[in-house]
Amino acid sequence: MKQITTILFLLLVCLTISSQATKDYDYRIKNGKLTYKECEILVESGDTKSALPSLYNLLEEYENNRPFIYSKMEDYLNVVFCLEEYYNGIGDLSISYQLLDNAFELQRSISYNKNTPLDRELFLKRGRIESSLKSYKDALNYYFTAQMMCNVVNDKSDFYIGLLCNISIAYQNINDLLMAKIYVEEAKDLYEKSHGKLFNIKEVKDDLQPYILMTYGQLCFMMKNWTDAEKIYTFLIEIHDNYQIDKAALSIVYNNLSQILLLQNRLNESLFYLKKISNHHPEVDCLVYQNLAWIHLLLGNYIDATACLKQFNTAARKNVARVFSTFSEMNRENYWDQYGIEMVGLNNTVAYKTQNPDAIIQAYNNTLFCKSLLLGTTSALKEYISDSNDPKLKQNYNEYLKYRESLSYKTNDSITKEKIAHD
Repeated sequence: MKQITTILFLLLVCLTISSQATKDYDYRIKNGKLTYKECEILVESGDTKSALPSLYNLLEEYENNRPFIYSKMEDYLNVVFCLEEYYNGIGDLSISYQLLDNAFELQRSISYNKNTPLDRELFLKRGRIESSLKSYKDALNYYFTAQMMCNVVNDKSDFYIGLLCNISIAYQNINDLLMAKIYVEEAKDLYEKSHGKLFNIKEVKDDLQPYILMTYGQLCFMMKNWTDAEKIYTFLIEIHDNYQIDKAALSIVYNNLSQILLLQNRLNESLFYLKKISNHHPEVDCLVYQNLAWIHLLLGNYIDATACLKQFNTAARKNVARVFSTFSEMNRENYWDQYGIEMVGLNNTVAYKTQNPDAIIQAYNNTLFCKSLLLGTTSALKEYISDSNDPKLKQNYNEYLKYRESLSYKTNDSITKEKIAHD
């Protein structure tokens, strides 16, 4: 009897300790007191939101102790990347951009010049942000810096292969298909040397294979090699049944396959794949509604085309507002050069083809929105500066114009651009 009593007592003690530990852990989550390792476990479980207070406290701790951060740079960058990946995943480019920008500024302020894997990843991530802002040449500058850093240490790892894919995609976006092909072919060759054949594998063991295939498929699509592009995208969808490809990546696969079918006038098949997209990233939403409007228009579904046009305009204006409220005039112009053409083209075509009063109103409002956007933002700033009696403000504005000219025309080196942007 005494032995049973002892066992029950020990169980009670264990339960009490466990309950207390749980309460302590919940308290530390709520008050941002978790260690980075604990945050990492939450992030890997898909609960980044609960880790955010602790990640921000860790970030502040690192950024406020600059004399000691040189030896802690990798820990700092791990925190930055956790936060950046979360905000990038929900489409908040402004916070992602600011996190990476602060990391560059901090490294420069302490004359940090190492070449670790995380340092190289910082340049890759900044390039991706520039690519999201449609600043593809700036993206290439960051990618080339990361590539040079890889070459210095002879890094031909999976990171380097992914970097080559990013370079290929940037070249695709500026329509330099020859250079895009060179880089994706190098990525393919390196992958097959270490992992096996790229195209004839039914079992996917890593995230890199789908990414290379997506890059290759996009290049085939742009080169109007639709047969190979369709095969690649169909293969990716098939392997998705056994390997959960990233949701945003799968959305792009469905969208691109839909576009291939659309160009072959296989409209109902094209519509089928677009309707399978469930991702709600702001950029993906905009792309999907745009393509849905085109397909419904071609199918003669004018009411559906008008409804999708309205959803496209709502999503597009949110994306534009997000960029215009945060980023520089040059970023806004680069972004608008592409986005504006898409908005005007779709609105005017749907209004003209359908003659639907709702579509005509949408197109009219869109025209007013587009005409006032860049002009309104820039003119308002100029008028405010001109009317100001503050000579220091006017001096700063003139210096800003000078630096902006340097960023636009005279500087190609990404590191120099970073320095100008912070001066």
